[in-house]
Amino acid sequence: MIPVFGNDWKSWARQLTTALKAMPLQLRAKNGDESAAEDGVLVWDRSLQQVQVSKSGAYVAVGGATDLTYTASTRVIASSTGADATLPLVTSGDAGLAPASGGGTSNFLRADATWAVPSNVPDGDKGDITVTASGATWTIDNNAISDAKLRDSNAYSVIGRETGTIGDPADIIASSVNTVLVRPFSGTLQFNTIKTDYIDNDQVTNAKMANMAEATIKGRAVGAGTGDPTDLTATQATAVIASSSTGSTGNFLRADGTWASAMTVTLGPFYINDLPGTATTQATLGYFDSATTVSRNTNDIRVNRAGRVVGMMIVSDDARTAGTATAQVRIEGTGTAFDGGSVQLGAVRTTTDSSFVAYTDGVSFAANDRIGAEVVTSGWTPTTANLLVYVVVMFEPF
Repeated sequence: MIPVFGNDWKSWARQLTTALKAMPLQLRAKNGDESAAEDGVLVWDRSLQQVQVSKSGAYVAVGGATDLTYTASTRVIASSTGADATLPLVTSGDAGLAPASGGGTSNFLRADATWAVPSNVPDGDKGDITVTASGATWTIDNNAISDAKLRDSNAYSVIGRETGTIGDPADIIASSVNTVLVRPFSGTLQFNTIKTDYIDNDQVTNAKMANMAEATIKGRAVGAGTGDPTDLTATQATAVIASSSTGSTGNFLRADGTWASAMTVTLGPFYINDLPGTATTQATLGYFDSATTVSRNTNDIRVNRAGRVVGMMIVSDDARTAGTATAQVRIEGTGTAFDGGSVQLGAVRTTTDSSFVAYTDGVSFAANDRIGAEVVTSGWTPTTANLLVYVVVMFEPF
C-alpha cells in the first residue's frame, strides 16, 4: 500500500498520478526541510501541500511549470522538473533527427541516414536524351521533340525569327488572307501579298499565264491608254505596229525594223490598133521605127522585184458607140482582172477610165515576172478605135 500524508486527499492523488506517469519513483515521507539524499524520491510536503520529487540534492514540486533547454550538439533536452531526454538520430527504420551534414552545398541525406555527394548520371543514351562528359552534358536527341511538346502557337502562324538577329523564336502571324511568307529586300520576315519584286526574272512560264484566244497576242490596243495588257486581235496588233510609222499609208515596215515608202512605177503605154468587137487582145509596147512609123513589141516588161499592180488606166482615141472594153493585167502571159474589172470603157465612160487600189488589194507578182496588159471587148464599136493602157505597179520596199 502507498501511505497517504496530509488531509487533502484529492490534491495529493492528482499530483501523485502525474508524477508516476513521468518516471518510476520511490515514495516516502518528508520530514521538514531535509535534503534529498538521492534522486527520484517522491514525498508529500505538509507545509506546502504539494507532492515533490528529489533531484540533484533538492526537492522540487511535481506538476508545476517546467523549463526545457535543448543542446544541439548532444541532442539533449534538459528538464527543470524531471529527467533529461536525448533525441534519437534518424535510422533506416526509425524517424529521428538528421545527423550533422558537415556543411557544403553538394551533400544530400541518403536513405541510410548518412550524408553523401550524389554520383553523376552515367554517360549513355537515356531514350530521348544522351548523357556525356561524365554526366555534365545532357543532349536532347534529334527528332525527339514532337509537335505536341512545343508550346501552343497563334492561329494562322508559323514559328520563326522575323528579324535579322539571333534570338528566341516567335509566332509570325498571317493576319490577312491570300498572303505568303516572304522576306522583302528590306524589312522583316512577314506574310504579304505577292509582289513583282518577289518573283525572279524568267520564272513565269507561258503555262502559268491565262489562256488566250487563237490568233491574238498580248498587248495594249492603240487608244486604250495605260492599263492591264489584253489579248489583241490581228487588226488591233496591226494598228499597234502601224502606229510607229510617221509617214503615209504607202509606208511599209522593212526587214531592218524601219519604215520606208514603197516605190511606185507606171508601165506603158501598151498599145492596141483597131480594137476588135469581141475578143481578148494583148496590148503591146510601141516605139517609133522612124519619124512616122510605129513598131510594136509583143514582149511584156520583166521586173526584178516583187510587188503588186495597184492601178490601171485606159484611153481610146475614138468614143465608144456600143459594147464594152475592159482592161486586164497580164502576169507571165496570163490575164487577171484588176479591181473586179472596174477599168472599163462603156456607156458611162466612153473614152477613158482608171482605178487605183491599196497595196494589199492589188494583183501580186514575184520578182522577175513579166507584166503587161490586155483588153477584153464585148460587142465593141467602133472597131477603128485605137487604145492605150497603162499599168501602175508598187514594188516591195528596199
